[in-house]
Amino acid sequence: MDKFILKSNNNAYKIGFGTLGLTKSDTPEIILEAIKCGYRYIDTAQSYFNEEMCGIALQKAIDEKIVTRNELFITTKLSPHRYNDYENTIKYVKESFNKLGLDYIDLFLIHHPNTTPDDRWKNLNAEIWRALEEFVEQGKIKYIGVSNFSSFHLKELLKTAKIKPVCNQSELSPMWHQQEMVDFCKKENILMIAWQPLGGGQLLKNKNVINIASKINRTPAQVCLRWSIQKGYIPVVKSSNKERIASNFNIFDFKLSDEDIAILDDLNSNSATHFTINDSYRLWSYYDRLNLKQYVSSTKIKLFNLFTIFLYKNIDDKIKKIYLFKILHLFTIKLNKQNMQTAYLFGIFPVFTIKIRKSEKRLSMKWLPDYD
Repeated sequence: MDKFILKSNNNAYKIGFGTLGLTKSDTPEIILEAIKCGYRYIDTAQSYFNEEMCGIALQKAIDEKIVTRNELFITTKLSPHRYNDYENTIKYVKESFNKLGLDYIDLFLIHHPNTTPDDRWKNLNAEIWRALEEFVEQGKIKYIGVSNFSSFHLKELLKTAKIKPVCNQSELSPMWHQQEMVDFCKKENILMIAWQPLGGGQLLKNKNVINIASKINRTPAQVCLRWSIQKGYIPVVKSSNKERIASNFNIFDFKLSDEDIAILDDLNSNSATHFTINDSYRLWSYYDRLNLKQYVSSTKIKLFNLFTIFLYKNIDDKIKKIYLFKILHLFTIKLNKQNMQTAYLFGIFPVFTIKIRKSEKRLSMKWLPDYD
């Protein structure tokens, strides 16, 4: 664990270049530009649909002698809602190898914990992990970790894991600290990797962030990324703009003062910028505890039920909201299993996110009981 390269003193591994949303023909050139700027940690995933393009960029960087393979640190992620058993994990991990064109992968993550309305998710996560452990034992994968896991999910995984996760990649920024989960990971010596370190772009418009950036002659993005570094996190940031790619990497020649860190800490709103799998689990759990099925006339959730549920005057408005979220979530998961690209193409995921962002309670789901 102490030899985990992301814990080294080499700045090239203290920040990752993210590739979510990079699916156009110029993607290899964008990734190559990031490598030229100094990034060595490249982050992709099966659900990003760009592993092949990442592989092209990596091979080009090696062929042009910009880097050697050993200098690169490549991360990809398994999509558990599509491949949530031992056999399929083996199959689709091999597919990632083929798409990336690599002999070994540095870090493989479970992209999200499995979520079910009963305890089946515990075994599903354990079976995926068992398959990943075998690749480590074979020397095909150097490290394995998780993404978007709460302490709740990690505690269960640690009960059966032979190899402890080296990291947990989660949404972390000045506006969402997830302190309980961070404290748990620190206690277990699990490194935190921060995705969405700029708060989905919201922090770049925040007056406190802008004031700090102006005072120290830095960009708002650099201020937010530096906050992650000084918190001990590895931020993963993405841009397709050459100037911003370079600027985001140049965060190691300055430090934020304790006063500035405190100002940024005060921006914590306990609110995510995305509807997360952990929120999904809470919906499952709350849905199950309330036994909303008593209001549904069929074992299958039909569109009819979506409307009739709102006719019951004795059902609390909060429960109606949960039911609506549940319907939308099941619909997106169903599309996800069939063809995630179709879901994105027709705007199901973006619309779902926007609707929740505009809701009164946003994504924090503060009105739901904790599941711990």
